[in-house]
Amino acid sequence: MTKGPGAPLNPELYRNPLDTLPMPPAGGDIPVAYYESTKLALTWSLVDGVQTATWQTPVFNLRPDLRSAGGTPKSGVPIWSTAARLYVQISNLVDGSIDTTKGLRVSTTESAAISYGDIRNGFSSVQRVTADAEVTADVMFGTNQSDRVILVFAPLGEGRPVRFWSIKLKFQKDLSDWASDQIIYVESAYY
Repeated sequence: MTKGPGAPLNPELYRNPLDTLPMPPAGGDIPVAYYESTKLALTWSLVDGVQTATWQTPVFNLRPDLRSAGGTPKSGVPIWSTAARLYVQISNLVDGSIDTTKGLRVSTTESAAISYGDIRNGFSSVQRVTADAEVTADVMFGTNQSDRVILVFAPLGEGRPVRFWSIKLKFQKDLSDWASDQIIYVESAYY
């Protein structure tokens, strides 16, 4: 779901009236830089003897001002601010009856591309560009564990982000530590 402050975004997020590249005219309907996902429960499955769940953002278009460059199709969720950051909130980590975070491991991987590829033919050049990064220490606080944490991600690039970008989180728990009735939620916002 994409929202703006106080009102939904104009459905024509990439609108280019009278070819006014790189953005609509001043005083016009320049979209705000905001994305919000719904709150989702992780779905766990057994992978090589380890309970595993993954969560991934959509592909974000971090340079929507280049939307018509080269006549390529418009792709990705547009974020109209190079200073925006992705915030991922993980909640329901603590349950009074069980130690929900015991043995929990969390890692992240980034995917990116400088061009989207030809989506008309089902091809996307957005692929993994980083190794798995362990972020368990940012989620697990030991005996003083909070019920929720917020992770903050900045896209690749210095000052001007790469054009297309997404994040994938992988959660793992050993079977001996797993509490099958515990539900962990993930949601995100980009602003």
